[in-house]
Amino acid sequence: MGSQVDFDEVIQRELSLLAPDIRRNQKLIRELLHPDFVEFGASGRVWDVESIVHALATEVDPPDLQALDIVANSISPSAVLLIYRCEGGGRKSLRSSLWVKNEEGQ
Repeated sequence: MGSQVDFDEVIQRELSLLAPDIRRNQKLIRELLHPDFVEFGASGRVWDVESIVHALATEVDPPDLQALDIVANSISPSAVLLIYRCEGGGRKSLRSSLWVKNEEGQ
């Protein structure tokens, strides 16, 4: 990614988390998510890496999710905030995701 975070790469990583074949791949999900990953669900449930990896791996019929109106904002030279709408599985949601470059440059 160089010295600045590459918006296109971050967006592609986010979009990959929506793809059914990636969602079922526990190894790839763990590689994509930060060890301190936290997600706050619409129900109020808090998800960590292990709970989300398990939930995604056991999805019976993963929804076809579409990300719309993605906006990437640089928070620092090594962090990007993504904001977008997501539709699929009969649901609509607003999402935000913070991506941080690690020491290995990923």
